[in-house]
Order: sequence, then C-alpha cells, then structure tokens
Amino acid sequence: MGVARPTKAYTWAPTWQSGRVLGWLLIAVAGISVVEVLSELGRAFSATTITTPLTATGGWTFAPPVTFVSGPLVIACEILWLIWQHRVTADLWARGVPGLGFTPGWAVGWWFVPFAWWVQPFRAVRELSRHAGRIEANGVPAVSDGILAGWWTTYLGSQLVAVPVVVIVIHVLAPAFSHLGEISVPTITIPASDLRAIAAWACGGGLLRIASALLAARVVWSISKAEDGALAAAPVPARPDQ
Repeated sequence: MGVARPTKAYTWAPTWQSGRVLGWLLIAVAGISVVEVLSELGRAFSATTITTPLTATGGWTFAPPVTFVSGPLVIACEILWLIWQHRVTADLWARGVPGLGFTPGWAVGWWFVPFAWWVQPFRAVRELSRHAGRIEANGVPAVSDGILAGWWTTYLGSQLVAVPVVVIVIHVLAPAFSHLGEISVPTITIPASDLRAIAAWACGGGLLRIASALLAARVVWSISKAEDGALAAAPVPARPDQ
C-alpha cells in the first residue's frame, strides 16, 4: 500500500555518476577490508599476553593500523549512500510511479530509527530495485531479491560482529575502572586469549564487510543504470501534481 503523495514537487535527475562513484568507493572498502582480514589473522597467530599501563592501551592494541584508514572511507560511503538513495527515490516520485511506500525523506530517515533500521532500509532499497526505470511493479527488478537479501544479511552481520568485540574490550578494561582517580596510572593485563578472540571476531566482521561492500556496489550500479537507462530513451512524464 502506497503512502500519500508528498506536497513537495520532485524533479528527475540522473544518478549514474554518483552511483558509479559510490560503487567504486564500496569496492575500495572491500579491498581495504581484505588487508584488515590478513592483518587480523597475523595478530591472532602472534598474540601474546600484554601487561601495560592503561594510558598505553591505544587503539593499536585492539585494532590494526589500517582500521584508521578504512574508518573514514566507510563513513564517506555511508554519507554518499544516503545522498544516492534520496536522489533515486526522488526520481521515482518525479516520474509518478504509483504505489510507492517510501518518500525520499523516509528512505533516508529509516536508517536512523532504532530497531526499524534492521528492516525498513532494506525494504526501501528493494522498492527502488522493483521500480527503477519503469512504472510497472511486475517487471524484472534491477537487482534480484537474492542479491538484495545477501547484501542486507552480510551488512547486518558485519555490524553485529562488533558487539562481542566491545564486550571483550570492556571486560579487559574493567579492572582498571576501580582505580580511576588514583594518582598512579593503573596497570592492566590483556591475556593473549582475549587478543586472539578480538582478532577472530574482527576477521569475521571483515569477511562479512567484504561481501556486503561488493554486493552493495552491484545494487547501486544496477539500480542507477536501470533508472538512467530507461529515462535516456524517453522523456520524463509529467508529475501527477501538475
């Protein structure tokens, strides 16, 4: 069931250029994630128990240096994804596609709603796939539901894998909390088993992120190509509110 037509008038604009950039950034994320996985494997095999002052337990203890490169790149992908998704959704509204369930604003907004962010963003992208480049909803989608499901499953998995890593880090640092406020700097011991566990979970998350990024690039390119390709051969129909 579609939602009420928004009062804002949208105009159609091509998305292939932004989609192409986003796709290559996602592939870059996958490439850096390969380096992260290899680095984590090395850390897992070479882990030894560490006893160090709390002030010396920097990020290097719990994550490889390459993480400080991949982090900003992932954030850039997330921002560009939201811009791209808003633009493609606006194109569907501009073309007067009937039965749409997501406005451009909510296609982006659902990513920030707790619990709903596990389902609604996927449904919004699936809607783009089913309507990109055409009016009818019963044609061949731009991306198969299997690819969409694979992308979403690996994406959620890569996010959830961070939970056990955080739990282990908190467990490692917990003994030092009771000494906060003291003049002397607390000393903590990080068992090799905990470092190996962190590396193992991070390795799993990296593998999921590789799959998710590659599938996401396929999703973006297919949807943008379908939308822009269909509109290149025919004029954009008038909006129903005109």
